[in-house]
Amino acid sequence: IASISQRFGHNHELIRNVMSGFASDQEKQLVRLQDQVVRRNAAGAAEVLHAIKGSSATMGARSMAQLAGELEQQFLHGDEDTITQLFIDGSCVETLRGLLLEDSVRAAGTGHITR
Repeated sequence: IASISQRFGHNHELIRNVMSGFASDQEKQLVRLQDQVVRRNAAGAAEVLHAIKGSSATMGARSMAQLAGELEQQFLHGDEDTITQLFIDGSCVETLRGLLLEDSVRAAGTGHITR
């Protein structure tokens, strides 16, 4: 958290603006992820999750980055039953969206993510 604040010169207004852009970009990624899940494209889902993981980690959204990384590994290395269950369940997108919303609300109020 401190590193994000330092990176932006402790400018909370700038952090809020960047977080707003982050949330918008992540929402687009979540739409892409949903599309890959509907298409049952494990490699495509893993690719999108990799992007979500990286940008979330950069912005300090550790919970979102961690979950995206775990899901990425499941899509890449899970057995057929595990991957099929991820496709059938499909809740991974909504879970990530919930984390994004929580982090965005938190950042809007404090100027940074606290997870």
